[in-house]
Amino acid sequence: MIINSGRFQPLENKNQKAFSEQNLKTLFTFDAKLKVEPPLSISTFQHSFFNTFCMKILPFRAVLPNLDRVPHSNDFFDTVKFRYHDFAAEGLFEPAEPDAMYIYQIRDADGRKFTGLIAAADINEYLHGNIRLHEKTIVENEAKQAELLCIRGAAIKPILLTYPADAELNALIINYLERHRKFFVIELGGDKHRFWQITEGLVLKKIRQIFNDRIPHVYLADGHHRSASFAELYRQQPTAKTEKLPCAFFADNELKINAFHRLVRDLNGLSADDFLEKLATVFTVEPLENAALPTAKFELTMYVSNKWFRLKWLPDVLKNFAEGLVQLDVHLLNEKVLKPILGIKNIRADKRMSYLEGGKSLKSIEKATTLPPSEGLRGENTEGCVFCLFPVEFSDLKAVVDSEGTMPPKSTFFEPRMKNGLLVYEI
Repeated sequence: MIINSGRFQPLENKNQKAFSEQNLKTLFTFDAKLKVEPPLSISTFQHSFFNTFCMKILPFRAVLPNLDRVPHSNDFFDTVKFRYHDFAAEGLFEPAEPDAMYIYQIRDADGRKFTGLIAAADINEYLHGNIRLHEKTIVENEAKQAELLCIRGAAIKPILLTYPADAELNALIINYLERHRKFFVIELGGDKHRFWQITEGLVLKKIRQIFNDRIPHVYLADGHHRSASFAELYRQQPTAKTEKLPCAFFADNELKINAFHRLVRDLNGLSADDFLEKLATVFTVEPLENAALPTAKFELTMYVSNKWFRLKWLPDVLKNFAEGLVQLDVHLLNEKVLKPILGIKNIRADKRMSYLEGGKSLKSIEKATTLPPSEGLRGENTEGCVFCLFPVEFSDLKAVVDSEGTMPPKSTFFEPRMKNGLLVYEI
């Protein structure tokens, strides 16, 4: 398939001959001279216009790994992102008959279980705003995803969506998996992935009816850039294939939202004592005897100078910063600490700042502050710190998105994280 929105340029590739045989005649790459801006016109349109139409979901023709031939290892599936075309040509992936929806369940190495539904959403649900976004996208990242989509001729994992839990849909899913044999199972790195294929017309009709009647819109949890590039592909090449966006639907009580912690490589030239003094203008600062994560909203913990502290926003800060419908710790941290105290004006691009996934151990968080310093450090004092945040609640995310707002960068980290290549949709 060919994308050409005017933002992409041909890219030479050693596999281009093979792609030509599949009508993938032109590959694209990002023009570095173009301005990075959020988001594509599709996303802008979507973000400014929410409609109240029903959510249309569909069965689709999936391509699955040949479990008798593919290595049962994370290393193999990690390479599918770049080598799917080669693997498919070698017969390592096979189409599943017929069009279907799938129940997907993952039990991770810690024993946590997540269960959801994999189906295709009509791409117009995205274009019309029924798939609601919580963050802006960047043209460069969209271009990279579009290039990979063209190279593979396939989406190698579904977009992750969430919605307020529906009791009837949940009961249908649980009843189905208890009464039917698993379609396929694979264990990777301690995580067990299980799939049930749904092909019965009455069951598919009931699922579609539930979405039609009671789930008019859903929330995009992971895959903002992938969905934007897929929508752009549809605009350029509208076909029966590209009008289907493969999605994994997980109810809000079947997802876990983790925080992204903030690692700052230096204190903007301040000593640790001076830094703590400045923090006391916006927080109550309490020394901790042991490492700890925050236990509630409006509370953070911080590791600096080999010591842990609990930080709670002062009442006046919360009162004077009551902008919009929802107050978020991550937004307050950006506006009251990172920008004015640490001099980090561009949250996305400043080399002094990076992000730590919320599932990491406290020991790994402490260790992160001792890593070699990056470029862009300020002042002679290069001691850094980590801010640990409490995870955003789904109700807050929903309130922000429903008011047509967006979350600050790296506000959420959702689980489960589906592996590439477990369920593929060829375009």
